[in-house]
Amino acid sequence: MYRINETEKIKRALKEKGYISYPSDFERLKNGQDFTCWRSGGDLIVETTLHSGVEIENKIKQFLQKGR
Repeated sequence: MYRINETEKIKRALKEKGYISYPSDFERLKNGQDFTCWRSGGDLIVETTLHSGVEIENKIKQFLQKGR
């Protein structure tokens, strides 16, 4: 399963402020990046500021092709 912008830090910011801020509310997305992902159990965790589903899908495919 893909979990896009669903980390605990992001959820907490949404609950407290009603919005998320880049980069302060992201756990692993660094300043200047627009996408990062990692595996957690069977899930793929994604943090991104991209708005296009096609762009996000392409980045995920690139990540998976690298065998991660």
